Amino acid sequence: MAWVACQTKLSYKYRRRTHTVTPALEEAYLRVDVSCGSEACDTCRVGVSAAADAVGAAAAAPIASLSAAAPFYLLPDDAALSEFLELFELPDISNYIILASALKRVALHSGRKAGRLRALYRDRRRRAVLFDDLHCLDTAAAATGADEALPPALAAGLYYARHLGGRVPLILVSDRLAGWTAAATQANATAAVYGDGAHEAYADGGGGGGAGELFLAAAAAYGGSVLADHLAEAAALGVTVLSAAEYVSRCWAPGSAVAQLFDSLTAARLAAKDRAREGAGGEGAGEAVYAPHLSQQEVEEGLAAGTLMRGTLHVSRRSPTEGVVELGHGPDAALGRLVRVSGRGALNRAIEGDVVAVRLLLPGGPAPEQHNPAAAADADEPAAGAAAAAADADYGAELLADAEGGGGDGEEGALAMMEAATGSSTLPAAEVVALLERAPRDLVACLSQRDEAALRARLEAQQQAQQGEAAAAAAQRRSEVLVCLPLDRRLPAVVIVTRQAAQLLGCRFVVRIDSWERNSRFPRGHVVRVLGRLNDLKAESEAVLVQCGIHYKPFCEAALAELPRVASAADWAVSAAERALRRDLTGPDYWVVSIDPVGCTDVDDAMHVRFIPPDDPATAHLRRPARRRAPRRNNNSSGAEPGEEAELEAEEAEELVEVGVHIADVSWFVRAGGFLDGEARDRCTSVYLVDRRLDMLPGLLSEQLCSLREGVERFAVSVIWTLRRTTRRAAGPAPDRCGRAHDYEVVDTWFGRSLIRSRHQLHYQQAQDVLDGRPPAPGDELPRDHVAVLRPALRVLDEFTGQLHARRVADGALELASAELRFRTDSDTGAPCAVICKQKVPMMDVVAEMMIAANSAVAERIATAFPGAALLRNHPPPRAQAFEALKPLLEGAGGGAAGGAAAPPPLDPSSNQSLAAALERACAAAAASDPAAAVLIKSLATRAMSEAQYNSSGTAPPATPQSYHYGLALQYYTHFTSPIRRYADVVVHRQLLAALAGGPPPQPHADLAAAAHNMNMRHRQAKSAQKECSELYLLLLLHSKPHVERALVCGISATRLELFIPAYQLRGAVPLADRRGLPRLPLRPGDPEAAEEQQDDAFAAAERRNLRLQVEPDKDAAIVDTATGAELWRVRLWQPVSVRLSAAGHRAHGPKLAMRLLDTTHPDALPPALLAPAPAPAAAPASGVQAPIVVRPTVTVVAGGALAPAASARPAAGGGAADAALPPHLRLLLARRNQPPQQQPQQAAQHVAAQQGQHVRANGAAAAAGVTEPAQGLQTGSGAAGGAGAHVSAAAHRNGRGAGGEVEEAEEVGGGGEEVLAAPGGRMCLAAVLPACTTDAAASRLEVGRSGGLGADAEGSCEEDGGDDEAARRRLLQRLSRLEVRLAACRRGSNAERRLRERLEQLRGCPAAQLAA
Repeated sequence: MAWVACQTKLSYKYRRRTHTVTPALEEAYLRVDVSCGSEACDTCRVGVSAAADAVGAAAAAPIASLSAAAPFYLLPDDAALSEFLELFELPDISNYIILASALKRVALHSGRKAGRLRALYRDRRRRAVLFDDLHCLDTAAAATGADEALPPALAAGLYYARHLGGRVPLILVSDRLAGWTAAATQANATAAVYGDGAHEAYADGGGGGGAGELFLAAAAAYGGSVLADHLAEAAALGVTVLSAAEYVSRCWAPGSAVAQLFDSLTAARLAAKDRAREGAGGEGAGEAVYAPHLSQQEVEEGLAAGTLMRGTLHVSRRSPTEGVVELGHGPDAALGRLVRVSGRGALNRAIEGDVVAVRLLLPGGPAPEQHNPAAAADADEPAAGAAAAAADADYGAELLADAEGGGGDGEEGALAMMEAATGSSTLPAAEVVALLERAPRDLVACLSQRDEAALRARLEAQQQAQQGEAAAAAAQRRSEVLVCLPLDRRLPAVVIVTRQAAQLLGCRFVVRIDSWERNSRFPRGHVVRVLGRLNDLKAESEAVLVQCGIHYKPFCEAALAELPRVASAADWAVSAAERALRRDLTGPDYWVVSIDPVGCTDVDDAMHVRFIPPDDPATAHLRRPARRRAPRRNNNSSGAEPGEEAELEAEEAEELVEVGVHIADVSWFVRAGGFLDGEARDRCTSVYLVDRRLDMLPGLLSEQLCSLREGVERFAVSVIWTLRRTTRRAAGPAPDRCGRAHDYEVVDTWFGRSLIRSRHQLHYQQAQDVLDGRPPAPGDELPRDHVAVLRPALRVLDEFTGQLHARRVADGALELASAELRFRTDSDTGAPCAVICKQKVPMMDVVAEMMIAANSAVAERIATAFPGAALLRNHPPPRAQAFEALKPLLEGAGGGAAGGAAAPPPLDPSSNQSLAAALERACAAAAASDPAAAVLIKSLATRAMSEAQYNSSGTAPPATPQSYHYGLALQYYTHFTSPIRRYADVVVHRQLLAALAGGPPPQPHADLAAAAHNMNMRHRQAKSAQKECSELYLLLLLHSKPHVERALVCGISATRLELFIPAYQLRGAVPLADRRGLPRLPLRPGDPEAAEEQQDDAFAAAERRNLRLQVEPDKDAAIVDTATGAELWRVRLWQPVSVRLSAAGHRAHGPKLAMRLLDTTHPDALPPALLAPAPAPAAAPASGVQAPIVVRPTVTVVAGGALAPAASARPAAGGGAADAALPPHLRLLLARRNQPPQQQPQQAAQHVAAQQGQHVRANGAAAAAGVTEPAQGLQTGSGAAGGAGAHVSAAAHRNGRGAGGEVEEAEEVGGGGEEVLAAPGGRMCLAAVLPACTTDAAASRLEVGRSGGLGADAEGSCEEDGGDDEAARRRLLQRLSRLEVRLAACRRGSNAERRLRERLEQLRGCPAAQLAA
């Protein structure tokens, strides 16, 4: 129906930019068909339709609706919505009506509250509706103020009562109308007793202040008799008028969440009124502590003129009075444009996460405040200052944020850059002049120790004076003013006024900040809810969720009603109609399997491999005729063996293989716009904590109907590639990084919905055993015929993913490190018992690479179909400032470890290829000193990376740098493979299906951009919660069981050491001096264990005053006795030390990591053998036998497949040529190249008795340990090595594992005067060399001679039946060298490395003539 009337109103609008007032003529078109939003109404047709969909749930209504089964509808006026908005945000309250006129009035006073109100009625789960009373014909007069005798809320209540015919009662919440009703009732009662003159007396105040004031206010606003008539009519129609207090007391139990929150809000409201009354009277206002904030007009003028800047405040975790402001706000914030805010006065009442306006402090102006630890402590709690200082002085360790990525952006990146710039003071100073937006966060806090003690004493005195319920009632009526200390050290203490003080004793609770006046040191707030007792594991876990912004609640009934109506998952079956619409992959030719961690129940993905028969007509157009390659001469530059030449000459075989990735079809069960979709959109991701998992979807979907379980039919969305498989040609001297036997070419890609039945639900190790052909573990057995089918399929996946990974690495993909702690918990208490190290299985990389390929393929498909509204995931390049902290570490790793060798090139994060090469060189150099150093560098590089984000392609256009994924080196990327636990994948599924159908995008760009912003926020919160929960469990474990661990010194400053603990993948800081500036020695035998005792000991303090701390930043630190000049202790960068890890309990801030260095003489210190995994080579004993040197070639592959020499590890220790430390077969090959044709080599064999056998040592051989230079110009046959530039280096005392998994140890070959091993002139036999071997072990397996061959007692001897043909020997050496270089270039732990190890092991016992042939 069209509009039936029109109202015209003249209004005036103020233009903020131009500061002008302009008249505006508003026209309102009134209607009679404005929807009431109730399912009980037959006229408006609101609610759920009668037709059910295929899932079995009802089709979702387009808008929110009021339930027909509700006991009553709630109608609050504008004052109730504004003052008690937090009540209506609770999930307990539902089925309420928000008036458009009330929303308009709230928006005039607070735009932020109006936004929160809009979020309420847009959330369909809350059953809140927006009634447009401004355009409804029956209510417009009251809503617009035309009818002054009728309040808008009462007019709407009368309309609903008439419209619904009394089907559902209505409660109108209005303090003003309820007070007028009570005053009028009391006046009528008085008039009945004393006569008509009582009305005037009551109005004059005789009836009692509050009611009389409300009576006068209501009578002045509305006509008294007219309003009374309207109220009487409303009561007759079933409308009950209640105040907010009456509504809570009548409808909610005293201990409910609604009642508790209402009490807190009421107490805070009354306290604010008292302060306002005192301030207006000029009493108790107090002296101003902070400068006043600028007005909104002044802020706008300053921002426009450029004198002010807008940004987000990030407070340092180490010093709550220090912070940085990241200029810019929202997704376009430009990290790197940072200003420093120092001191409480400069912060000016801003807290972490607030959006503020700042003004730069000019040079020469007032200096920012310097942080004073004593002054920073809470003045209301004297013990807090002492405790904080003791923690800094005694323990001084802090768990540093080591995020899995994204540390280069937001809070972590800003603070890291602030710390990097602290020493040089490169950041400009600024002060906060206005608070633009308070961070919407809940604070977890507890009562201060002083207030809690005083409160306990007062309650005990009251209980002694009053017994039983009288004491409890008195305590409930009394309002207490208490100081709360937040769990987050960055946040200030909060003052609360509450009548629930007894319930807060010894508990953690949630607090919200209401205001912060300039004459108050602390902000004012109110209590929201109680989490539990202090130090209770469940309460502490809940505190982590609240701090990270995760508010998990059960799924609403409307969402659960949309689930399939089945008694159990076994009763669900695929309908024939749906089966006909999908590609059926349940046939015998499709072996679909899933590979996940052990015990996984939410199986998102599965894979299959099918070898397509040659006569398949469906793929005939994809085949190409077979090709033959021209034969090559024996002296070609490839240097191939006869067997390889025959393979090149043979006809190249071609085969088509089908590889599919199948993802759970969650979008079929979760329809867009439904209640279940709203629940998933609100959560956005599943949160995996140590003790539980917070699912994004109900368990019936996440663990049953959507999970791709074994042996049942499931819906999937599939990506299926058709690959052309060809035999891989020999790579020549250039190594094959992946070690695969075939090449794959994608000739066709199919997307669509499918129906699958998983044959097996494998876990990683089980699938790896099948691929390797190893016997299965108990319980992992599979039928033999199944293994025969799965092994070739897994081999195809392994080779295909190896090719994909090699391509991405060549394009600049980064291989970084991330820490993941797992815990074994007590079954009864849930407390942590031990830390479980995650075992790396190569099959994990295979599955991950397949998922990356599927994500990239789907991203390209949807970006092509919807270039302006596709959900993509981009990873921007890191900023150069984020890598400043890595420079000293790299210099120490490269230069310090090598003892004067050239430092690796500096990091250049401008491109991922240059960064990958620089990191690889740095990690190789660091690993030569300590493998943990390489892990640390990768971890810090991960932290310095920018955060990957979801974006709409309208914001970041496809195929542009804005949409590029820097870390994966992919132009198109999104998330498609985990829809059970990520809402972004559900959105991508819908977009892919819409693209295949040729329809419009499911969401326009504006909606998609807002959804992407919410996904980024939720993903960041979930990642933070997982990290903080793991840290909490680790600290609880260390608190109960302190550990002594090996640590690596990764940073040295003037005041502290930074340590890296490889066992737990964490970093910590230990001070070098206490709070009095006295140096602190490591803990020695006889020293007091508690640092407090050591500080309180006057004799120990007097002794420490004679010590002096000498620090050279990022190099070394020492403590010297000034009296004697003796050096008592010294530590260098990258030096391993023993550290005791424990957790210092703090009542307010929770446990804190405590580190204490242990002297080498301490009984708990680790022995030197465990501290130094790679010591410097020892001097040769008198017998001439030197310590074993393990030789492992290290090859660095840069972009384009070329080989670049890695940075040197150690200087030469024994003289000789640089190539003396090459593997024996490479040195022998080099000797044959350099030897003249007629030159006869020296022959001599010296047998040296070894510990486990007889070793044969070649006379005149030089095997000097140390650094090797790149082997350049290595000739093979008539061709060169193609500029491979392979660089192999020796690492002293490193253990290498052979194919059998046993550690091999041997002695180093004695140093001689010759540069290379003498090459044999006659018959020769060469034992295969393991990838990690010692020069002694290699020499002991090699005897050179013209006629004798190997001795019978030589270890690893083999026989050679052929002659001394020079070409055969050359081919033998070439083959061994290629295998060695290929092995060094493989990814550690990959299947390619395993296969090459097995190949070398097989070559060990083969005759040399057979190898040469």
